[in-house]
Amino acid sequence: MTITELLSNHPFFRGMDRATLEQIACYFRARTYHRGEIILLEGDCDCGVYFVQRGVVKILRSSEDGRTQTLTLVGPGHSFNEVPAVDGGPNPASAEAMTECTVYSVSRADFSRLLDRYPQISRAMLVVFAARLRQLVELASDLTLRTVPQRLAKLLLEQAHIAGQLTQHEMAERLGTVREVIGRSLRALADEGLLRVEGHRIVITDPEGLRRKAGLE
Repeated sequence: MTITELLSNHPFFRGMDRATLEQIACYFRARTYHRGEIILLEGDCDCGVYFVQRGVVKILRSSEDGRTQTLTLVGPGHSFNEVPAVDGGPNPASAEAMTECTVYSVSRADFSRLLDRYPQISRAMLVVFAARLRQLVELASDLTLRTVPQRLAKLLLEQAHIAGQLTQHEMAERLGTVREVIGRSLRALADEGLLRVEGHRIVITDPEGLRRKAGLE
């Protein structure tokens, strides 16, 4: 996928003609990251806006004692770190390559120029930001109102149709807990007949029961 193709399918630029997209594409630079490589750090300034062409990027925050909370995963065709380009502040979270990935980036200054030149980008960003706010509200609700087994059941259902599989450590980061608790919760769900653990593979044996466990019915 070329940068022009990537932009044409992104909500910020959808509907723009090819000539305009090619002009905008000149502001972008590509870089490939290996799994585990840090793309940007929480608190740093002037890192720009990033668009994922290939792979998966993990957006996370860290505490002083080294614990991490995964806020979301960003896949191909999606973007991250737009907030600093809007408010001029530091990066609100860190970004780490969860797989080998290729990312296009545009500097904060250039992205601000694009916002001034193409007001439709700003309007499209409002819709995307609203969707992300809903996701963060749901995340906060899950952390306070659902138990770890319930949150794990919901996560497993969400991941069932996504290529690749999270490790127990990655599940813990997503759910705001630790690996040992994930292990106990998996065993509990297996004892209830909702899933089966085969080595590093998790097989959902009762999708409807897992949905009920997650509080989705």
